[in-house]
Amino acid sequence: MADRAKVAVVRTAPERVQSDYQRVLELSGCAALLRESPEVVAYGNLTWTRYMPGASSPPWQLDGVAALAQGRPGWRWTAGTGHTGRPRRGAQDARWPAALSRHGQKFEPLARGEVLTYPTDRRLMVLDEILPAGLPVPRSLRNTVAVHLPTLKTHGLVGLAGAVENTWSAWLPAGGGVAAGHAHEVLVDLLALQLDTHRAVCAVMDGAIAGDGAGPRTVEPRVANVLLASTDIVALDAVAARLAGLDPFSLRYLALAYALGLGCADTDEIELVGDAFEPGEVQLHARRPPAALARSVLEELRMLRMEDWLFRRRWLSGASSLYYDLFWFHTVGKRRLAAFRGSPWGEVFASYS
Repeated sequence: MADRAKVAVVRTAPERVQSDYQRVLELSGCAALLRESPEVVAYGNLTWTRYMPGASSPPWQLDGVAALAQGRPGWRWTAGTGHTGRPRRGAQDARWPAALSRHGQKFEPLARGEVLTYPTDRRLMVLDEILPAGLPVPRSLRNTVAVHLPTLKTHGLVGLAGAVENTWSAWLPAGGGVAAGHAHEVLVDLLALQLDTHRAVCAVMDGAIAGDGAGPRTVEPRVANVLLASTDIVALDAVAARLAGLDPFSLRYLALAYALGLGCADTDEIELVGDAFEPGEVQLHARRPPAALARSVLEELRMLRMEDWLFRRRWLSGASSLYYDLFWFHTVGKRRLAAFRGSPWGEVFASYS
């Protein structure tokens, strides 16, 4: 990496979030990169069909980035089905269409009619064995510039669901349970393939509301009031990890990406611009959701065939929906959502009705 990685960190508040987005985009270099790009693919983060603060991209995040796309037809706003099989409904619940319409933009789920084959000159770690036919993403993504829109939240399998993890939900097909057995390696493979496919990849992370606990879906919303952006998404995740009180190299996918030269995970080598912050200022603690706990138990008991059988079955998606959409949402999620709606950030969310 010839140039030193740069990450912008900006403190924000509900009353000035749009101007803060412009500031973090300019400071990080993302704004310049996106302005000079005739074709941009913006990957929103849809962790769930239901909107839960801290879990999926909030509407003010799309609004802030879409200001750069005003009057420009070359932008595509999309999301995949890696976490939800109903991205259009998820985007509606998160009020993305209302945010994008302010700038003449619209959301379309990622098309699945084509297959992106793996390059012959790059050796992958596991993805070509898990999905040997290739990835169900359009070949028209080649030579575009990608901007990821993650949130600052925990992940029960990989520790942090940041910019690199957003590729999982964007490019993997729905119900990628088998890939979860090699989550760190899959993330690194997806990162390498994105860097091969896109002309450049950047990211803008929303930490206005951070997600703590059993992420990426059943998070506990915590007000953090911070935005991050970078043209190096590995560096972005490394700084986000430090902010959350984590050692970046304790997250295996970041260590692997750094070792393979896919980005900078050493915060001593990263240029920080914007507002100062203390490491661990937003303390987050990852906990494992039920599926991840079940997988860990089976691995400890060396019941690998049982694990393979369970997580390859289509019924797992239905069981997951029953747990999250019916049990967890109605017993826990509704209370958290109600508390959010009564907060200043909830008022910003309501403005996108």
